[in-house]
Amino acid sequence: MQHLVSDTVDKFNSYEITNYSLLNYYVAKACNFATAKIQRINKKFRIANNGISALKQIIAEINTQHEVAILSTRKMGRSTFQTLILFIRNIAKILSGNKKGKSIFYFRAINPKQYKNRDLKNDAEFYSKISGLKFPSPHVLALVQTYVADYIPFLKANSEAGRDLIRRFNVKLLLTDHVIYNFLRAGTEEVSKLGGVNIIINQGSHTYQEDKLSKIAALLWAKTGRVVSENATYYTPKLPLTEKLAQELVKNLPEPIKLDPYKKVVTTNKNSGNDFYVLYAGNYSGPDFHMPWCTETPTEFLYAIYELIEEISKMDNFKLIIKLKVKKAHIHLDSIKQKIQSLGAENKVIIDIHSSFLSVLEKSDLVICNLSAALEEAIYNKKPLLLYSYRKKYFHLPCSFLPASKSNLSYVYGIKDKSNICQIIESIKTYHSSILSGTDALKEITWQDEDFSDIHSVAKQIIKSCNYGSKTH
Repeated sequence: MQHLVSDTVDKFNSYEITNYSLLNYYVAKACNFATAKIQRINKKFRIANNGISALKQIIAEINTQHEVAILSTRKMGRSTFQTLILFIRNIAKILSGNKKGKSIFYFRAINPKQYKNRDLKNDAEFYSKISGLKFPSPHVLALVQTYVADYIPFLKANSEAGRDLIRRFNVKLLLTDHVIYNFLRAGTEEVSKLGGVNIIINQGSHTYQEDKLSKIAALLWAKTGRVVSENATYYTPKLPLTEKLAQELVKNLPEPIKLDPYKKVVTTNKNSGNDFYVLYAGNYSGPDFHMPWCTETPTEFLYAIYELIEEISKMDNFKLIIKLKVKKAHIHLDSIKQKIQSLGAENKVIIDIHSSFLSVLEKSDLVICNLSAALEEAIYNKKPLLLYSYRKKYFHLPCSFLPASKSNLSYVYGIKDKSNICQIIESIKTYHSSILSGTDALKEITWQDEDFSDIHSVAKQIIKSCNYGSKTH
């Protein structure tokens, strides 16, 4: 219980600090006022952006028709001095014309008198109260509810910061890859109220599921604001199965904008000899974002890696690349190294932390994961996929559970039993060129070239909807 609470509080505090000083708050409010005043000097098309790279395609195209100012909210500086430094950088960007197109920040300034700050991680009283209690005990739930209630005024003020950004800067267009956080949800509501345009692209990877339990979990997860919102004027599902999922969430959805969401790698054979490179690019969720059945816990993530090391280290002419995220690598790195050493597999297994995902993807012949945006990035680059997790119950995409053969060529395979790992990977290597030459299997799970929206026409329509004129040259 202590670990669960501590980890969740750590994650929350990394996203939003709550122990601000009153002076820092007043300085941040003054900075917001000054930024809004100075920003109004120019007549740029104002976009509130909380998006990922795919949304930058829309921003870039709008910028060819009307000069763009990109705005976004951020937490206050950890100190009054840091808040002032961030403000000075803001003003420098505005006055210099911001030719690099960086965001102008608006602080989510929240009065510390409005909420009760609690440092649960170091709260000895809290842990003494929950020690010995089982979860979900009514006593634990009542205690947690009391502590959560202390943050409700903070969350309300956070929402108001989202609305304030839209009103102060007269924002007519908001782009985001989710509405998980309340300031974003409030921002989309305010844009709709003012007659503006909201565009949402699904955060991470989400797909429609046929299996009963998988469908329940996938819908529950998507409903947290990761796929679409009722305030969406346009939405951009990254996969056909995401569009189908969105249709389950919101009635009367607008026509989707279909974008090519990922950068492409050059498919060249850089592998030495006959080695077949298998890339493991899985992911896991901490307690704050864990979704039962769909996502893996940190322990399940580690056990899945163990199984892959054990099996692939037995295979000749195969190399396993384990791609760990920089911010998460320290959690499992030592354990993975020990496993590799215990099997004498140092020449078969490579741990990669600092290379870009695209550079590792480029030299890989097969990608293994089960639920990660890496899965989509691989499939859009026409890399065969193997869906694999420790529990082997949830499969993110439709897949074949049989080995590859002349009569069973697919871009996506899945494994329900550890004992099938070697056989299916071997078969994918055998029929690798045949799999790559067949694109029909991709039509149901990725957008094709003919599906993609005309980004120029989309940008013109957005500007028209926002009541902006064309760019003057």
